[in-house]
Order: sequence, then C-alpha cells, then structure tokens
Amino acid sequence: MKRTISETPIILSVLYAFVPLCHAIGAAFGYDFILSSDAITIVVLTVVSLVLTALFLFYKVTLNKTNAVFAALSLPLSVINGFFFFPSDWAETGIFVLLCCGCAAILLFKAARPKALKVVSAVISYLLIFLLIIFFFFTFGINATVNPVVSPQKTYTALVIKTDQRFLGGCTSVEVANTKEGINLLIFQFSKSPTLVYRGDGSEFENMKISWKDEHTLIINNREYDIRD
Repeated sequence: MKRTISETPIILSVLYAFVPLCHAIGAAFGYDFILSSDAITIVVLTVVSLVLTALFLFYKVTLNKTNAVFAALSLPLSVINGFFFFPSDWAETGIFVLLCCGCAAILLFKAARPKALKVVSAVISYLLIFLLIIFFFFTFGINATVNPVVSPQKTYTALVIKTDQRFLGGCTSVEVANTKEGINLLIFQFSKSPTLVYRGDGSEFENMKISWKDEHTLIINNREYDIRD
C-alpha cells in the first residue's frame, strides 16, 4: 500500500500532463483534442488527487529521488492543466481545478527535492497562476452556437458561433468542421480542426442566413465561400 502511495507524485503529474500533452500532439497534426465531458474529467481528476494526497499525508510516506522530483513538477503541471478547463465553464470546473492545484502544492512543499528545484517550481507556478488569472479576465467569454448546417453529403458541418469576450468585444464567426475525419476513443477524440470561413460583427448572429450550394461551397448572407480555399 505504501509503495503505491509513494508513487503519488508520478501518478498525479501524469494525470495533470495528459490533457495538455494531448492538445499539443493534436495541434501538431492539425487536430483538436476533445474530451467527452470536461466536467466529469475534472471531477474524477480532483477526487483522485484528494484521495491520493490524503493517503500520502496519513501514511507519511518517504519519497525516493525520482518521486521527489515529480512532487516538484506536479504543481506547475496542475496549473497548466487548468488552462484547458477554466474557459469551458468557470462556475462548474474552477473549484475543482483549484483543489487539484492545492493537492499539488501540498506535495511540493511537503516532499519536493532538491530545494533548488522546489523553489524554481514554486516561482514558475505562481507566475502561471498569475497568467491564468489574466487569461481568464481578458479572454473568458460566452460562446453560443446556433444553426449547425450539414453539407449535402454530410461531410462537413457549418457552425455559426457568437462570442462575447468582455473587454475584447464580441463577434460572429462561421466555422466548418469535417465530420468524417477524426479518431474517436470513447472518452476523448481527435477531430480535424475546424476552418474559420467568416468573421463579422456580433450583431449578425441571429439574422445570419447560411446554406450549402454544394459539398464544398457555403453560402453566407448570399455570398459564396469555397471551403477548399
């Protein structure tokens, strides 16, 4: 039991790094990484973090050098992980991300070694937290999607999206997603990144007219757009 608990820093570091790493891999090949449910994922991750951290403190486990290094890495990884969850729904996921960061902070201050790495990790984590707050304050907005319009052969789906991003203002955009290209692994999937076809004022959202002329030509407000361009 203690041996398993001693692996807590590695386990949590891997879990915290999973979503950011998948996003990076997907982006490198032109795909979006999509979880089946952000809310369920972060709740499960938080429960695992709380249980393992509680057992770690209860059994007063002594870590080897490798695990001590991962104890230092877990906090910055947990904050980076938060960047991928906060924008989805601040009210529902914010508290869980903060709990994950709290668990990682306990590991950092209780068990991380060497001291120099511990200090560097703490400084980087504080800077990342500051950037996370700035990121939320200036870019967090409300996205509303209406009128998903499927192409004649059902290869593409055009989405009209209204974005309200506080100080950055709002806009109406049209994105086209390829619904047949992707890898579905049940709890998550890699889908081809949608192509931005049109961007306009936020006031266009409700009255925009959109339809397909053929499989590769989208008509937006009576103007044709070839999605292959």
